[in-house]
Amino acid sequence: MAENWETAGLDDSHYHSSRKERHHMGNIKEPVEKKGFFARNPSFRIVLIDLIFIVIISGVIVPFIYKREGTVTIEEYSLKLKTFQFDDQIMATLTIRNKKDSGDSNSLIEALFYMEESEAGITAQDLLPDEKEERILKAALPDDGSGYVYCRIEMRGITKVLKKKIS
Repeated sequence: MAENWETAGLDDSHYHSSRKERHHMGNIKEPVEKKGFFARNPSFRIVLIDLIFIVIISGVIVPFIYKREGTVTIEEYSLKLKTFQFDDQIMATLTIRNKKDSGDSNSLIEALFYMEESEAGITAQDLLPDEKEERILKAALPDDGSGYVYCRIEMRGITKVLKKKIS
């Protein structure tokens, strides 16, 4: 028995010589599979794909459907109308921002601020801003309860009308 441990002994005990036989006897742990985080957690992968899909929809598709109120771009100038109520008057400001390095500061911008009911309003004029500067035109309108302020803008032969809800 001491000479050959691979054979059965005299006391009828059996020794296993192959690794495969010992493996089939049990109590041997299987090697742990090394999987990635997403392979171990498929539900997290689905949540991550859903979040990416929501970000794509909200960042790409929604801006095409929802038009921003009170904002317009004319050539290299960005114009934004802001309104708020102060006592019995509506304060309106038009911000003109030059987005490029070059600008024609000799051109004039004219803005007519008026309420929904009448086009009789307040006119403001100024020169267009120079390189990456901004100009602000202001007006105080009487509150007629209409809820919206309009601003008709004329610059370089282009006419645009902005509409903004009073906040």
